[in-house]
Amino acid sequence: FSYFYTIHRQARTTAKRMFGARILRAGMVGATGGAALYYSVATRRSAPLQPQAPSEKPTLLDLPIVRLIAPRAAQCEGGDNTLLYGLAAAVAAGGLAYVKFGQGSGEFDYASTPMVEPSSVENFPDFNIAQKAQAQGDLRTAFDHYKKAAEAGCVLAMTAVGAFYEDENLTFIQKDTEQAFKWFTKAAKHGEVDAMVRLGMMHDMGVPPAEIDAVKANKLFAVAADRGDPDAMFYLAWGYYKGEGGLEKDPAKGRELLLAAQARGHQRAQAVLQDLDATAAQ
Repeated sequence: FSYFYTIHRQARTTAKRMFGARILRAGMVGATGGAALYYSVATRRSAPLQPQAPSEKPTLLDLPIVRLIAPRAAQCEGGDNTLLYGLAAAVAAGGLAYVKFGQGSGEFDYASTPMVEPSSVENFPDFNIAQKAQAQGDLRTAFDHYKKAAEAGCVLAMTAVGAFYEDENLTFIQKDTEQAFKWFTKAAKHGEVDAMVRLGMMHDMGVPPAEIDAVKANKLFAVAADRGDPDAMFYLAWGYYKGEGGLEKDPAKGRELLLAAQARGHQRAQAVLQDLDATAAQ
């Protein structure tokens, strides 16, 4: 029942974050229904979620398991409106089953996103205000304006907001890795390379809500490295040196990436190369 418990927990957390603690009970009902769907598909105890025709895809709301939990969700505190919250949690959990077993990996193709140009901030005055405030050490004002810019669609501001939420040393906001993950994901899906690296690190270390996934981390690092990010080159190099995270062991490729990172001023890459050369000379 590990699938059941894990997906139930994830969907319950999602429901609580999205709709508040008052409807957590309804979210749990919906999450249980969605988790049951995931579990049944994972063990192949129900028909696999496959398109009925090449151009058609099944709708989760039409699946029997989702319909079954609807009356229970409606009986929870809050009346008919609570039904929507329960269904939302069920679809969130059940969607994992659909993605994993119905349509392949379902992973977002970060490589297909266009690169974010520095000029993209020109239409967001709040971003410029935030940068000036940050340069002057006024981090609270910087955060407030970065968030306004991010909510207005400024991709670079999204990464900045995520970085603030990731910082445990700030006094005006609490560290919130769920918020950091949310903003890094948004920015990465718009092609922002720093967000890709930060998101990759969360997956590499298993920082909640990200699960430990070295393969996903290396995929993010690879896209960012291709776009010239030295941190991504550095982290990806280790994957090649160790042959981990879906990468074949290739020290030559690892060294190539470290050299590329060093050429871009990456001090840790330079230090590692010096250590490797010193070891080889012994």
